[in-house]
Amino acid sequence: MGKDSADIQHEERIVWTEDIEGFDYVRESLTTEAGTRARPVPWHGAGRRVGYSTLKRDAPSHDSAGRFTRRVFWVKEHDRSERPDGVYKTAAPSEGVDPRTVAPGVWGELTERAWGSPLPSAAARAGRFHQGRLSDGQPQVLDAWRVTTGAPDVAARVAELLGGRTRPNEGGGSLAHEVLTTSESVRVLVDGPDAVAAHMRLWGSKGMAHECDGSEFLSPEEKKGQPCGCPPLLEDKKLAAKEGRGPTPFIDLTFRIAAEPVLGEFHFTTTSWQFAAQLSDLMVALERVGGPAVCDLTMELFIFTTKTGMDVGYRRPVVTVLGSPDAVAQEPPPTAAPTPARAPSAPSSLLPKSRRAAEHTTLPVPELTCSVNVDAALLGRAAQILGTSDHQETVIAALSEVVAGRQEAADLIQLREHVERIATIARQALRGGNSSLT
Repeated sequence: MGKDSADIQHEERIVWTEDIEGFDYVRESLTTEAGTRARPVPWHGAGRRVGYSTLKRDAPSHDSAGRFTRRVFWVKEHDRSERPDGVYKTAAPSEGVDPRTVAPGVWGELTERAWGSPLPSAAARAGRFHQGRLSDGQPQVLDAWRVTTGAPDVAARVAELLGGRTRPNEGGGSLAHEVLTTSESVRVLVDGPDAVAAHMRLWGSKGMAHECDGSEFLSPEEKKGQPCGCPPLLEDKKLAAKEGRGPTPFIDLTFRIAAEPVLGEFHFTTTSWQFAAQLSDLMVALERVGGPAVCDLTMELFIFTTKTGMDVGYRRPVVTVLGSPDAVAQEPPPTAAPTPARAPSAPSSLLPKSRRAAEHTTLPVPELTCSVNVDAALLGRAAQILGTSDHQETVIAALSEVVAGRQEAADLIQLREHVERIATIARQALRGGNSSLT
């Protein structure tokens, strides 16, 4: 939730329905569907409401007639006020604020009392997980998670938990430290469906041309809530995006490392269509847990066979919901090397006889050593225009989508065109005056 002072400038007072001395933190949310300026705001979400804001008599309604923008304060059954020794014994959810810092027209803040211990640095709370990196100016797909952060102590602890070593993250800005871990799977805590932000974005030469949730516009403000015109089926959305007519997924997952939640919140951003396809199942599973969910965030190796008989592999992000912290260990037990997932094969009656005999044979994992020469600075700008979290993930996403679409070996020209399209978009952006680097 972005905190815009304009959203709360018409507040008159804050009404607490419970004594705030019983809360180290409360959750702060904004609703645009309040039917009045002053009556209690109904609460239909998880947990219970403990406070709300009222508006001045001349406060304007929202874009929808008779609807007003107001704040609601609430807690869930697993919050510290309800379970002092629970998952939030230290740390706080992303919406958490100290109620003592709340006032009419003033957003709540996170304090040491709300956090339950000394606050981690802002950089520590801005750590990110990545599937790739740049190596000597070329994008490189990794076999294990890469983590970037602005705090050297956080980087060191991540290396202890997930393996690997810390090193400077050149060109990473505020995220100046990186860890090339040895873990392709990490056990994390995800605080319900609200921890997953899913947008669809289309970027043009002058910036973002389209942002929606798949059915309604999210921006600009004058179009917010209106039908966006995207096709209802995911495959049709994907086709429109490949033809440059529609937006692509932009999904941000917020989580904490289960073995040490006090490190703060990390983010993983992906533009993967495969991840988008599992979103509805992920949301249902998180909702079913009804609180912080223990999950495994995995770079799953996926292998399929092309029509020409070639085995092709790539890694895709997968989130597996395991259950509540009370029922699931915070660290996974040692396991054997994972078995690569395989795409469904064609019916055996449609396969050549020579392939039917080998249908159930375990295949070796192919080595993924291909790279693409793309100017690093140009690619960095393309990442900004395309809405990906950083430059290397831009090409990783582009390449994996072509591979995932089961292109034949003879169609490698399309792969080249796909990468060239990234450079074209970047050049158009530069002609439009966007000269910033990511």
